[in-house]
Amino acid sequence: MKYTAKRDLIYNNPNAAKALEKNQLSLLVDAFATEMKKVLHEKVDDGFCLWDNESVKTLLDLRTDLASAGKRAHLNPVHVANLAAFIWNRDNA
Repeated sequence: MKYTAKRDLIYNNPNAAKALEKNQLSLLVDAFATEMKKVLHEKVDDGFCLWDNESVKTLLDLRTDLASAGKRAHLNPVHVANLAAFIWNRDNA
């Protein structure tokens, strides 16, 4: 599934165009989240645990990991997103 806003199909109706674009964005995020969950479940199956345990990784460590990961072009964006999710979770706890 690729995100494509089809504004040209409903050019004369801006509300419909916005609704379509929001729907397409929701589909994109849902598909990406599914991939994130798949990777996390594989990591759990491989023995990783305690994702939220602050004694395992401090918030600063996670932020450093994220900054470092963002600089590596070959890194899977799903892994970067999962690191961001851990940070988001700790910031919102």
